[in-house]
Amino acid sequence: MRREFDLSTADLPVITPEYDSPRLFSDAKEAVAELRRIYDTGTGFLRQRFDAMMAGAPITERYRAFYPEVRFTTASYANVDSRLAYGHVTGPGEYFTTITRPDLFVNYLTRQIGLLIANHNV
Repeated sequence: MRREFDLSTADLPVITPEYDSPRLFSDAKEAVAELRRIYDTGTGFLRQRFDAMMAGAPITERYRAFYPEVRFTTASYANVDSRLAYGHVTGPGEYFTTITRPDLFVNYLTRQIGLLIANHNV
């Protein structure tokens, strides 16, 4: 079935999935589980909307979801082996990144976040 689309959707409201407020973690496994939950919520939301559109539902809204974000702040220079390839930052500041497909990187993310928590007391 072919559908004609009106691409002038700038005036349509933007709908996003319900996300919880950001949380603090001291356990890397719990943090990674939350990353996976947020990612699955967003992708599930988009899949449902896409399936509805393909089934013929009228386009009355725009849809947007977001990758989960890891963010931490450190105020000191940690005494960490600077030869480490990951698991540390070089100085005080706020650091953040978004995570794509956390299900594929569970072991890496758990190790990386665990080292950041241990090395920087965050």
